[in-house]
Amino acid sequence: RVSFRYVPDHEATVLALQVDGSDELRDTFMAYRLIKRGWFGLSEDVEKKALLKQAKKSLSDLASEASCTGCLACLCCACNLVVRCCQSLLMPELYHLFDGSLDLDECFAIITSRLTMTKWCFRIGGWMMMFIGLYSLFSPFLNLIKVIPFLG
Repeated sequence: RVSFRYVPDHEATVLALQVDGSDELRDTFMAYRLIKRGWFGLSEDVEKKALLKQAKKSLSDLASEASCTGCLACLCCACNLVVRCCQSLLMPELYHLFDGSLDLDECFAIITSRLTMTKWCFRIGGWMMMFIGLYSLFSPFLNLIKVIPFLG
């Protein structure tokens, strides 16, 4: 799959993980993803290696790490499906490019405003699934009330 991206020749703000270019003479940017730091944190070198290792993982690798494995994986099929979809659509990472020179607070304000619509779509979808599930659960009782008139 080939993709082309155009970045105009003017000031830009990059919010990502800066890493050394392996084959190139220039540094490059990768996605800044969450890592486990433990109770007492990590040393700077160990943290850099963990961030680089996490940034090099593909979305399918991250989804397979998040899903249930082992002998109980067949029981969690629906959960694994939801985890894989959410992991590919809602990856918690910082990998953004903004026009102009912005400070950190402005960058996070823009990211927050972009995610507002996604948040409300998931809220509405969750409420709809909960309504359908509860209606399906209690529909036999509604039919029972219709069949037996002295209960209703």
